[in-house]
Amino acid sequence: MKANFYLTEKAAYIMMLIMLLTAGLLAFFSLEQGHDWGGDFALYLRQAQSLLDGTSEELLAFNSYAMNNSTQGTGANPQIGPHLYPWGFPLLLAPLVAVTGFAIMPAKILIIGFFLLTLLTAYHLMLPRLGHGYSLLLVALLAFNPHLVQVNNVIISDVPFFFFALLSLIFIEKTLGYRSFFINKWVTYILTGFLIFFSFLTRTNGIVLLGVLGLGHLFKWYLPLRQHFGQTFKKEWKELLPYISFSVFFILKGLLLPSGSGSHLAFLARLTPGKLAWNLMYYTELPASFFEGALFPMLLYGITIPFLLLGIWRRLTVMPDALYIIYCAASLLIFVLWPPVQGLRFIFSLLPFYLYFVFIGLMEAQKSFLTPSAPGRKFVRPALVPLFCLLVGGMFLISTTTMALSNYPERRMAEGPYNSPSAEAFAFIKENTQPGEEVLFWKPRTFAFMADRQALRITNIAEVMEGKGDYLLYYKLVDFGQLPKEELEQLSKMVKPSFENEEYILFRLHDLPGRIAQKNDTLSNQQEVLSTN
Repeated sequence: MKANFYLTEKAAYIMMLIMLLTAGLLAFFSLEQGHDWGGDFALYLRQAQSLLDGTSEELLAFNSYAMNNSTQGTGANPQIGPHLYPWGFPLLLAPLVAVTGFAIMPAKILIIGFFLLTLLTAYHLMLPRLGHGYSLLLVALLAFNPHLVQVNNVIISDVPFFFFALLSLIFIEKTLGYRSFFINKWVTYILTGFLIFFSFLTRTNGIVLLGVLGLGHLFKWYLPLRQHFGQTFKKEWKELLPYISFSVFFILKGLLLPSGSGSHLAFLARLTPGKLAWNLMYYTELPASFFEGALFPMLLYGITIPFLLLGIWRRLTVMPDALYIIYCAASLLIFVLWPPVQGLRFIFSLLPFYLYFVFIGLMEAQKSFLTPSAPGRKFVRPALVPLFCLLVGGMFLISTTTMALSNYPERRMAEGPYNSPSAEAFAFIKENTQPGEEVLFWKPRTFAFMADRQALRITNIAEVMEGKGDYLLYYKLVDFGQLPKEELEQLSKMVKPSFENEEYILFRLHDLPGRIAQKNDTLSNQQEVLSTN
């Protein structure tokens, strides 16, 4: 269903180029120095380095120790993270790390590159359905969305996955015959399997794409041709190549790389009926976050809901749109069943379809409610979607431009481990501790990356008194993920700080009375053994 909004191909590509340049500049000018406290970036970069060094197994053992021995919390995100992340994003980072080391800015620029590729891919995905004009409008809402622009400041896998998921869906269409082949059938089928595999290798929920392809083949082959399925299968057996391609790459990955993402399964044990209901409500409201940066985001989201439902209803039995409805529904089911939540970034790859079905709903509503004799129908009908995009996209662009101008040319330092107090604390620890010693810190993965020491997150003094950790580094600016303040006061009465600045206090836990007594007992036992011998 192409929109009634004509634009020539040449004009569309010129406008697309201008949009990409503008979005890229806004994203670049919005980049802050350093990085925030999220530990994901630290593990991704260390995994990339381990690929270059051949130390992936050692990294798995190192990080598994930290995850298994840290205090496990409660709430929306009770566990720090997996033992290792899927290897797709580290594979993309590895060539960059080989050239620039752990420099943060080049990695952020790589994310911007994938953001721009995602916009281009979304445009081509929507082009057969919406035409040039409405496809540009849809992509503009993504390109200038403050949340999507700001996420380029964070070194995480969500934007690369966004790109590979959309590209996989284009190739699934090609494999199922809804688009022309890329070069030829064989290349298309093999690439489809590889792209689905790499999406899965980037984020495990990418496995949904394999199910989408399988259902597409079911609708194409078995249901219409079940009486002659055997003959059809013999003739079209090469359409199994995507599954063979996926399986080959999956087996190679298992042989060459360690798997730590299986620790994700531990999260499922925390799923309760109450948490399930909470997640369902959370993801029902989450798309409203897409409109942050515009006025009245919840109201705007509420206005789109009836048009979204109408668009889905109208395209429910139309291929390949039905497959995208299945893709979105299956992805949302996984997220609802997954106890931890991480905001809008989890559903990035669903946003183009959300907008697409809203567009369809708006166009269907125009057709249904404006009769041929209605005054102004000729002008209102093709203008409703552009007016919606002009209103929302205009507010997005103002918000994003303001954000970029406030940050450039004097780039802000992100609140996190790269500011001066952090650098001072980490340098002191590296100079005054031994490589085998453990530090208790609220962000263990980030600390291990920055200070090259093993770290644990311990949130109660009982575990400290039991002997966990050699040092405790307390971050003064947060009240979670570390000892409560009253327990910190208890600790400070037992041992004096070894280091302190405006953001950190460091305690040497060997100086605790209980630790000294344990050490004296150990020495006495050793002396008794020696005297006996």
